[in-house]
Amino acid sequence: MLYFTHEYFLALKRQKGINSLPEERKKLRSNVEATVNEFVCKMPHRKLKVRGAFKASVFAFSVALGVNFGRIYRLIQGDPSYVKAISLYCAQIVKEQGRMMRRVIGYCYKRAIIPGLRIDFW
Repeated sequence: MLYFTHEYFLALKRQKGINSLPEERKKLRSNVEATVNEFVCKMPHRKLKVRGAFKASVFAFSVALGVNFGRIYRLIQGDPSYVKAISLYCAQIVKEQGRMMRRVIGYCYKRAIIPGLRIDFW
């Protein structure tokens, strides 16, 4: 008699999902390792150029953003059909950031954190 655990079932289900993917999709992988490698290349002697947690996080975010923009640029240069999809994605991000900014500014205005602030420009 065989007993199967829930973890075994989930692993089997995941493996079946991976096997059902087309071959060209199986070759894709996340580029986290490459991003980290390029991040390390920006640091001489593997030391950050900045001090402090906030500055270090801003530096890491900026490097990752630059690396990914470079990848997007090379992708567009290779196949211009991606331009529409990427521009729609970027427009959605800008729209969401605008909503977040409105909420933050509205919160500051309601709480009188920023006295005299007027929110009539949108």
